[in-house]
Amino acid sequence: MDVVIGIAMTSQDTRLLLVEGNRGDGAVIDHDSLDADTPVDVAHPGFNEPVVNAVLDTYADAPANGYTVIRVALTWTDAVNADAKLMLDALAEQGITNVAVVSAADAERLGGEADSSMDGSGASGDDAAARLARGALIASADIRGEPASAVKPAPLTHTVAMAVATAVLIVAGSVFLAMTVRGGHDSVPPQASTPTQHTAPAPPPEAPVHTVVRNVVPMAGRAAQQSLAGPGANTSVPPLTGWSGANRYARRVLLSDRDIRAEIAAKRLAIEPFDDALVQPSSVDVRLDNLFRVFNNTRYTHIDPAKQQDELTTLVEPAEGEPFVLHPGEFVLGSTLEVCTLPDDLAGRLEGKSSLGRLGLLTHSTAGFIDPGFSGHITLELSNVANLPITLWPGMKIGQLCLLRLTSPAEHPYGSDKVGSKYQGQRGPTPSRSHLNFIKS
Repeated sequence: MDVVIGIAMTSQDTRLLLVEGNRGDGAVIDHDSLDADTPVDVAHPGFNEPVVNAVLDTYADAPANGYTVIRVALTWTDAVNADAKLMLDALAEQGITNVAVVSAADAERLGGEADSSMDGSGASGDDAAARLARGALIASADIRGEPASAVKPAPLTHTVAMAVATAVLIVAGSVFLAMTVRGGHDSVPPQASTPTQHTAPAPPPEAPVHTVVRNVVPMAGRAAQQSLAGPGANTSVPPLTGWSGANRYARRVLLSDRDIRAEIAAKRLAIEPFDDALVQPSSVDVRLDNLFRVFNNTRYTHIDPAKQQDELTTLVEPAEGEPFVLHPGEFVLGSTLEVCTLPDDLAGRLEGKSSLGRLGLLTHSTAGFIDPGFSGHITLELSNVANLPITLWPGMKIGQLCLLRLTSPAEHPYGSDKVGSKYQGQRGPTPSRSHLNFIKS
C-alpha cells in the first residue's frame, strides 16, 4: 500500500499523520503529535529532530507493515515560517527530498473547500476522530488569528469537519504532485509506484471519519489543481506554493526519461525531429547532421578571437549516402540533426557517446552546455584523437542531451535582450562569433 506522511506545524506542536493511497485520498492510518518545546541539542532548534526521526522511523517500519512511503506532505502556520524552512532543510539532510508543501493561506482555502462539502453526521463516537479534530483545531489556530492556547473543544460535528480539513491540508500538496510524473526517486529509500497500479479504490474503512476523509480529499485535490496550479501546471514538476515557491524545482536536478517525455508532451521542451526511441534513462540521443565546417589553413596566418575572420571555415556537405572522413588530429564543426528549444527553467548538457569516445572521437572539445531559453541546432566541436581516420555518417547517434532543472526560472534566459545570445536560432554548424565578446573603443 502506498502511503503519504503528513506533517502539520504550528507554534504549539507538530502533528504527524499517515494517510493511505497513492493520491492521498485514503484513510488516516495513524497520527501522533510532538510539542514545540521538546528539548533537543541539535543544529536545527525546536522540534525538528524528533519529527525527522519519526519520519525516518516510519520509512524504516513501512516495509514490515506492507507500506511504501511515496511522499512527505508538509503544512504550517504563518507563525512558524522559519521553522518550516528549517524542517525542509533537516529533511533534505536526511535524504528525504520527495516533499510536497501547502502554506497556511492555501491550507485555509482548502480547509474551506472541505468544510463546505462535508457531512460529519456519521462520525459520532469515534475517538480517533476526536483526537484528530483536536490536532486540526491547533493546526488552524494561527490561520484564524486565534491564540492556540484559547482553543476550546468544539461540538463533535464541527471538530470532525476540522479534522478532515487538516488531513486535506497535509496531503493537498502531494495530491497534485503525485498525479504527475515523479522524479528524484533515487534520493530516498522507498520507490514510488505508478498511479496505474492503484486504479481500484480501497474499500471504505469501518470508522466513519475515514469515510468522510475519503469523500472530501479528492474534491479538495481537484480544487488544488484548479487554484494552486500556475504556468507549470502541465509540467513534470508542478509549482509549489507558500515558502517553497522559491524552491519550485529544488532537489530535482537531472531529468529522468519520464520527466523528459512529460516536458515534450507539455510542449515546454522541443526536440525536432523527435523520435521516442532515442530517449534514454536520463538523456535523449541526438544525431549528426550532414553539414560540416572545415578550417582553411591558408587564408590566415593565425586565428585571432578578437577579429571577425569570415573565411576561416568552409561549409562542406558530403555526397548523399557518403560519410565525412575526420582524419587524426583534425578538428571540424558539425551540428545536431535536431533543433532543440529549451524553456527558461531547463538547461542542457551535451555529452558524447561512450561507444564513440572509445574510438577516439570527441564530440565537444569545450562547450557542451546549453543555456535555458536556447533554440537552434547544437553546434558540435568534433576532434579525432585516434591514430586512424574516423568516418562520420549523417544521421548517426553523435551524443546525448541531458536536461537539468534550475532552482528557479532564469530571469534573463538565453535569447533575451539583456544577455549576449550570439547563437540563438543558429542553423547548422555555426562558426565562432567570439569577436563580439571584445569591447572596442
